[in-house]
Amino acid sequence: MTVSGSVVDSWTQVVSATTVPIYTVVNVAASGSGSSTQVTSWTQVVSAIIPGGASATQQVSLTTVPSKTVIMIQATAGTGSTQVTSWAQVVSAVTLGASSQRLSFTTVPSYTVINIPDTSGRGSTLVTSWTQVVETVSLSGTATATATQVPTSPADNTASSEDTYGKGATILRYSWNTEQTFLGTYLAVLIAVIYRMFWTVINNNFNLIEPFRRLNESNGAVAERALFSFYQAQSTLLGPLPALLKRRWALALVGTTYLVTCVMPALGSEAIYVDTNWGCTNPMEGPNPCQARMTADVTILRILQGLLAFAALALLMLISLLLLTKTGLPANPSSMATVASLMRNPALLDDLNEIPPDADTKNMRAALSGRRYKLDAYKTGTGELGYGIVPAYGNGQDEPNHSPGYAPLAGVARSSRSHRFRLTDLVLVLAVLGIFGVVLAYYFDGKHDGFNDYFSSNTFGPRFILTFAATIVASLWKTVEQSAVIVAPYTRLAHHPSSAKSTILFTPHNTTVLATLTAIWNRYFLVAIVTFVTLTAEGLNIVISGVPYATGQTWTQFLVSIYMSLGILGLMVVVSVLVVLSRRREPKMPRKPDTVGTVMSYLSTSKMLHDFDGVDWQDGEERDRRIRLVGKRYTFLQRRREDGKQAWSVDEVYE
Repeated sequence: MTVSGSVVDSWTQVVSATTVPIYTVVNVAASGSGSSTQVTSWTQVVSAIIPGGASATQQVSLTTVPSKTVIMIQATAGTGSTQVTSWAQVVSAVTLGASSQRLSFTTVPSYTVINIPDTSGRGSTLVTSWTQVVETVSLSGTATATATQVPTSPADNTASSEDTYGKGATILRYSWNTEQTFLGTYLAVLIAVIYRMFWTVINNNFNLIEPFRRLNESNGAVAERALFSFYQAQSTLLGPLPALLKRRWALALVGTTYLVTCVMPALGSEAIYVDTNWGCTNPMEGPNPCQARMTADVTILRILQGLLAFAALALLMLISLLLLTKTGLPANPSSMATVASLMRNPALLDDLNEIPPDADTKNMRAALSGRRYKLDAYKTGTGELGYGIVPAYGNGQDEPNHSPGYAPLAGVARSSRSHRFRLTDLVLVLAVLGIFGVVLAYYFDGKHDGFNDYFSSNTFGPRFILTFAATIVASLWKTVEQSAVIVAPYTRLAHHPSSAKSTILFTPHNTTVLATLTAIWNRYFLVAIVTFVTLTAEGLNIVISGVPYATGQTWTQFLVSIYMSLGILGLMVVVSVLVVLSRRREPKMPRKPDTVGTVMSYLSTSKMLHDFDGVDWQDGEERDRRIRLVGKRYTFLQRRREDGKQAWSVDEVYE
């Protein structure tokens, strides 16, 4: 088209005769020609020239350029030309007549959509392909066209930002915006991580109550299975294996479902991705031949559907089981106070006090092997009705194997420091350092080697591997968090006498957020740091899925993912070292207090058990209120028992 009789002062005037509809090819008159040249591809270059004065004919000229051709664009008058060797370069500014105003624009990456306003001011014309006009800009100022990637057909999107240049010329930049980036890369992983956290809580809580479910059965349970397994002695990485070995089928189902949910974040990272090679009709050269669009992997989605169906069925079975059976617990069993209120039966205390004080968990289990216990009512020495764990001799086939005494084992005292070394701590440090090294090496590796090419490929694997590795790290942190929370009250009591509120009444939570708040409230600050890092490990699960830089991914998204991943992993390295060093402050007790039996062993000689008279049937809130009103302080030290032996014991402070 040719515009006569007035000076062309903006690109909006070029298209003023007819506003360009969506998906329309624009015909622009060629210089020195009455015919028009069709702009059919971005292998052509567009420039604006204002020859002469205001009375001259103003026209837009263009030069057709074949593909893969060096383009020579005239620069400022008298300076020659600028060689453009790639579309990634800025097309040089052209001097516009005597006004010496510059019109500059930047060639835009593939899959870009730019809105151009029409002359009526009613809005803008959507440019959806390289066959359309690029940019509109007022000649009263200088502007540069900017653009980023878009994932799907422009008709399905809205502008992400709006910039105004000069006198009302507006460029609406369409982009692969934040919402679309989140949806295409992180949403599926986020949902999977939340679902896995949900099952982590179920798994840990089911392990916690499992000993009491066994003890509440009509015939009770043998000590080695009820008093020295599960409870807080959990290993999430082993899944259902411990339960299968002990033939606890409900717990095995929970563990299996938990392992299934651990795979979901890794699968979710591969379920939805950005596809730029989907067989479009007009492919372009380079790694992104087609317009970016989100694509779902049907095979992975079917696998996820199957796993979710299995988890839903397992949840229904567990709900039915819990409705049909009772735990027999009056309060949360994770506190020392609840265990103390359930272990005041004299026969049970006699059994526990027969065991040498320096026996480890394995020897304690052997000492009570074959003895059967249950949760039941009993009469106290004063004739009152009590409730708790009582011997159930004569109720099962294990009675003939019962031996009334305990044969001391030589050398058991050597195990008094063994619990302070945690193999999980070492595995965690190595895992965190390994992932940190992989992510950092990938960030700095710009070569076309096997490592970089694999993690930059658009194939199944890179995201799955990194996300699954992050899931393992999250599980390890959960185990470390649990051990830190369990030992914290004993460590405080061992260093100085403390009130009941933050020690024997301290009730850990299996939900990470609540565990962090509870630790802060009770001034267990190192524990709070560990629980917070456990929460960030779940965040690592999400952001690390965006680290492998594949086709169609935006550079900003890559930087956000890799910087956040490195930041979280760096924090983990520091806190891992703190955890290892903090083990030195733990008391040198011979047994980890992570089973019902080992917790009872530290309370069996304590005079504080008398403070729990009459609270057997009360809920945790009322019981804790009564204990706080007593106002005693407690400590965790080695004391001399009635038999003359030294034993670690949680007891009240004697004035």
